[in-house]
Amino acid sequence: MVQAVAQAQAQAQHTITHTESLELVRCLLRVSVFHVTAMRGLFPEKYYNEVPMKNLGGMEIKMLTPRDEESKRLVDWVEGGVYDAVKQGYLKTLLFGISSNAEGTNLLEEYVFNFEYGADGALEMLNLKPVYAKAPEELGGKVVIAPKATVNGVRYQVTRMLRMLLQLCQTLDPVPQERFLFCRLVYHDHCPDDFEPQFFRSVSLSDQLGHLSRRPFSMHVGNVTTEHHQVGLKIKSVLDATDDMDEQTHLEESVYGGMP
Repeated sequence: MVQAVAQAQAQAQHTITHTESLELVRCLLRVSVFHVTAMRGLFPEKYYNEVPMKNLGGMEIKMLTPRDEESKRLVDWVEGGVYDAVKQGYLKTLLFGISSNAEGTNLLEEYVFNFEYGADGALEMLNLKPVYAKAPEELGGKVVIAPKATVNGVRYQVTRMLRMLLQLCQTLDPVPQERFLFCRLVYHDHCPDDFEPQFFRSVSLSDQLGHLSRRPFSMHVGNVTTEHHQVGLKIKSVLDATDDMDEQTHLEESVYGGMP
């Protein structure tokens, strides 16, 4: 029993390898995208399997299964094209979201994933700032940098990001019945010109990009960082009742503020 506990503690404290880090990013993308589609009511409830995440504080995540053409397409996007671009170290930004038109230009909601890579995963080092245990002057000029990412440390980062994401989704207004999913990829400069992952096609600069109809609710959800990968997530949405109330308040103040 003591030996088993010691082994579990040692495993939790060991640093993340590149292979483990890549698998972590893959899992993070699947969980984030698929659970968002469930919370936003984009597919029928029967399309999902509830998966208890024992390593993430017992959170229950809804994983999408390919039941029809649309759900299969989304699974292919995430498991195929997006993961391939991350594995190659080329993906810079994943733009996943909901639009009110089939062209994906009238955006309702957008989830923006940004990616950076360590020296063994791509050509760029992560832009990580040192963390000081004490102020430098207290250490006689010595800089103490926080230890490398451990399993426990990364698990905490993932749990915190997912909880924040789920809480934010619960505060948003329902998605309209007429809606379309879109997924766009932006690559780092070192990506070869002829690279295009499966299930995606290249677009020209003249193609119209998506835009939000008004000032959106916008929030940085969080980051997950290892020595090999860094993933940041930001959410933007015009489906937010709080912003509607703020705009109404500003309108009332402008109308009635100058009246005697």
